[in-house]
Amino acid sequence: MIPVSKPKITKQDIKKVLASLKDGWVSSDGPDVIKFEEKFANFIGKKYCIAVSSGTAALEIAVKSLNLNKNDEVIIPNFTIISNVLAVIRQRAKPVFLDCSIHDWNIDYAYSGTQKCLAAPPGLSPASISNSAIDYIKNRKKLPSSWYLDLLGISNYWGKDHIAHQTTPINLVYALNEALNLTFDEGLENKYLRHKTMSEGLKKGLKELCLSLPVDPKIALNQLTVVNVPEKIDDQKFRDSLLKNYFIEIGRGLGEFSGKVWRIGLMGESCVPQNVFALLNAFEKLLIENNFDLKEGMSLSEASKVINGQNVRPY
Repeated sequence: MIPVSKPKITKQDIKKVLASLKDGWVSSDGPDVIKFEEKFANFIGKKYCIAVSSGTAALEIAVKSLNLNKNDEVIIPNFTIISNVLAVIRQRAKPVFLDCSIHDWNIDYAYSGTQKCLAAPPGLSPASISNSAIDYIKNRKKLPSSWYLDLLGISNYWGKDHIAHQTTPINLVYALNEALNLTFDEGLENKYLRHKTMSEGLKKGLKELCLSLPVDPKIALNQLTVVNVPEKIDDQKFRDSLLKNYFIEIGRGLGEFSGKVWRIGLMGESCVPQNVFALLNAFEKLLIENNFDLKEGMSLSEASKVINGQNVRPY
């Protein structure tokens, strides 16, 4: 699922709701509602405004006011919510889904990453830049400090003179194309579920090994799991043993986190149950060798419960 937005609830909002509950104004009327209607009508330059219970109710009223005929076509963005569609269907009209242009969404700059986002080899970053963003870049007062990030120079490649900014890594372009083909074959929802499920299984198993995960689950990536290096465990020796004896390589901490955390990548081709189980098995054995009091097989059992509990399409 792609989240559209998160609600922004302030202390003032909570105060207002509590005040309304205490006063008994919990239906469609009340001093705050009347005040809102008057202010909003004035803001949009209209004579009247009617507050309703939800955005869905507002959609229903708005579509009904159009007096549509049966089977009239109503264009709806393909990235939408079910309420938009139902409001049209209930008026016996026909919803028509349309791909949205990046320009229509008022997005000036959009980018992705080939490795963690698209499961392709690292080295490229697909980007889309609007004309207004290009104009802004052309008129910037301070030139970019890096040739590598000179977006104007890169954009000239697509101009009429076709001025090359750098030699394009053709092999990475082919790899990106293949990664996108694999993504479309698997299906986006299936890919999201696979990464989410394998990540949850891995994290469950790591916790069973008494390892702590410092990143808040609300913001943690499915593709990268961070683990605190336990006390009395030598970071370098542990990773060397993991690589030498089990052919598994994990990342070390960077900067101030060097020697303090491990970074475990789980994405693309590697994001499959056998790799989750292989890593947990190796971790378990190495930790036991370092005198950790663990029950053999429990981490794999816990991970298996998570993974087998989801209907993940085989990959």
